[in-house]
Amino acid sequence: ACFRSGAHGPMQEARPGQCITIKDMQPDVFKALLHFIYTDSLPSGEDTEMVWLLLVAADRYAVDRLKLVCQSILCEDLNKDTVAITLALAGQHNCHELKDAFNLSNYQISWMLWWLSNA
Repeated sequence: ACFRSGAHGPMQEARPGQCITIKDMQPDVFKALLHFIYTDSLPSGEDTEMVWLLLVAADRYAVDRLKLVCQSILCEDLNKDTVAITLALAGQHNCHELKDAFNLSNYQISWMLWWLSNA
């Protein structure tokens, strides 16, 4: 219901053969979103940037399972190149799993620095 409402606008039904314009989303992101909805899996070989975009789309259209899958992938891919954007997205889209990953990483880094300074 939410996906339909978001895709068609409030109180608007699609007519057969009618084209619907999805704004603010690249065609390949929408294709991957539909792929997930129909197969419960992501297309193979998606890079971090695509996962970021899919996370935003999943939040926008309330595809909760995709949102969780994206968070899990991004947690595994945290590094110096991805940390800033991933943290920003975690805050903007209420991604608790991602926020927890940052808290755990910060704890581990703090503990390691303490251990190194006392060794």
